[in-house]
Amino acid sequence: MPPESADKVLDALITRGIDFFDVLKEEKAAFLHVRKVFHVNSYGDGQHRETNVIFRQPIEAYGLRLTGYTHSASIPAFIWKPTRYSWGFQVTGLPEEAARAIEMRHPQIEKFKEFFGAWIQESAFTAPASFSIVFHRNEPFPGTYLECKAGEEVSASLGKLPAVSSLFQLTGM
Repeated sequence: MPPESADKVLDALITRGIDFFDVLKEEKAAFLHVRKVFHVNSYGDGQHRETNVIFRQPIEAYGLRLTGYTHSASIPAFIWKPTRYSWGFQVTGLPEEAARAIEMRHPQIEKFKEFFGAWIQESAFTAPASFSIVFHRNEPFPGTYLECKAGEEVSASLGKLPAVSSLFQLTGM
């Protein structure tokens, strides 16, 4: 498996565009080794739906080791449809290590800064979709996540998140 394929997928994730899903579908062969897929629904002030894909073995991209993929939809109470989506990869290592790896690969991008435990770019506060590097402690699989979070406008233009089965080869898990 050429690592350039996984690198192309991370390139698309970092640009925060919804074309990420097209690139992931095109480079599906880089992510053939899926160990497990599971779904988590949580309820409170609305609903949060999350789908997690765990890779059988880490996949190298940018010198990082991708161990899984997650996408989620947030559905506020009484709205009945998702208003915000997020998607991205779980990696081994600390958020600051991931930030350095991305900045080395793309020296022209805006530098990441730590902000309440997340590593973000200042433009994330005003962008319709933002990219961040976050350490999640309370997840089924805690660790560092490379996440794209879409605001309401970008989420609406997506309609709905693609099915995981269209993004990854799930047979033979």
